[in-house]
Amino acid sequence: MSKVLSVSVAAYNVQHFIRQNLDSFVESGVLEDVEILVTDDGSRDETPAIVAEYEAKFPGSIRLIRQENQGPGSTVRSGVRHAGGKYFRMVDGDDWVDPRAFAELVALLKETEADMVLCAYTKVDEKTGEKAPVPLNLPAGVECQTEVPFASVARELLLTMHQTVYKTSLMKRIGEQILNGFYTDMQYLLLPIPDVQTVLYFPGFVYQYRVALDGQSMSYPSMQKNIAQHEAMLNSIIALAEGYGQKENKNAETEAFLLRHAAFLCGTQMGILLSFRPDRAAKEAFYRFYENLKTQHPAVFRLFSELKTAKVLRLPLFYTTVSRLHRRKIGMKDKA
Repeated sequence: MSKVLSVSVAAYNVQHFIRQNLDSFVESGVLEDVEILVTDDGSRDETPAIVAEYEAKFPGSIRLIRQENQGPGSTVRSGVRHAGGKYFRMVDGDDWVDPRAFAELVALLKETEADMVLCAYTKVDEKTGEKAPVPLNLPAGVECQTEVPFASVARELLLTMHQTVYKTSLMKRIGEQILNGFYTDMQYLLLPIPDVQTVLYFPGFVYQYRVALDGQSMSYPSMQKNIAQHEAMLNSIIALAEGYGQKENKNAETEAFLLRHAAFLCGTQMGILLSFRPDRAAKEAFYRFYENLKTQHPAVFRLFSELKTAKVLRLPLFYTTVSRLHRRKIGMKDKA
């Protein structure tokens, strides 16, 4: 029996979380319609052994794929490579799904042919257990569970990994372009966009996103450590936007969407650069990034330069002040 949905689960040293993850799929009652592809990225704890237990209990629905440690992006490529379902989505090994909402989503995916399906999701604080639902940002005039052209909603879309499901056929075209490291969620979200024609909104709160974990990749200390990986991801998205803009049959709304997201990611890169202690080396690194963006990527730079901070930083004498204000805002202190 062919599967409706392939779920790529990235697993690295998540022995304390992976049972909750897998149990949520089991409890949905729709295992016959889905395949849960767990790529263990060289875990050094009991993660692969736990997943192997579930694989033995639910053959054909839960599968363990083992590899040497290569980085988070490699697990996405692995999932795409092995996916056989009609649709594809990612779920991190320390997160889970709401069983009822997931079952409703799978039922919907049986009926639709939309290229992209967007779901609501919930943030769950690891320390307090507090839940913060994140509903869909439904554009005016758009009804849930009705396919609409991507171009008609592109101006209002700001995608997150937790809400996005793609046709597997679209992911197969781009899977091997995904880099190994952190921040490849944005490649998952944006690389398929040139081929997306239709979108469907599903109001169920499917993904349960665990936040406030120590060492999460979007903390500033982690982003400082992995700044080269963020830059590599950013460069791939800039190339995507500029490449699409050169196509003869391009859609103006799709091009604007890609350029806007590239500019947004430039803002994130700027934030990482400003988070370093404002010494000479940090200042030079910032302005290398700024001048390269300005001279080599003018279309992206025009949108990036509309940021308030980017305007101020056109004058180098403001760099130190802006950096210190930014560091204070994000809770990083200069050493005495």
